[in-house]
Amino acid sequence: MLGQELFDDRLGQRMDIGRRLHREHIAELFAPQLAKGPTADREALIDLLVIATDVYTWKLLRRDRHLDRPTAEARVRKLIAGILGTNTEGA
Repeated sequence: MLGQELFDDRLGQRMDIGRRLHREHIAELFAPQLAKGPTADREALIDLLVIATDVYTWKLLRRDRHLDRPTAEARVRKLIAGILGTNTEGA
């Protein structure tokens, strides 16, 4: 769909809605962590969290790298922890 959205306006609109909803969900989900840092960094952190939680990130880990679910989940958690500057030990 990513390649086709450039040629199909309806698909492009749906993809835009999905991207907007994902970003809003991430901003809400991580609001407590985002509130701890400077406001200027908030948008950059949301950008990074959106990337870390994107379905394509999951596809890269599970399908391309053939990682099992627990390993893929651990790597996504580690990526998120790195973005937020938190510890994932035991997570």
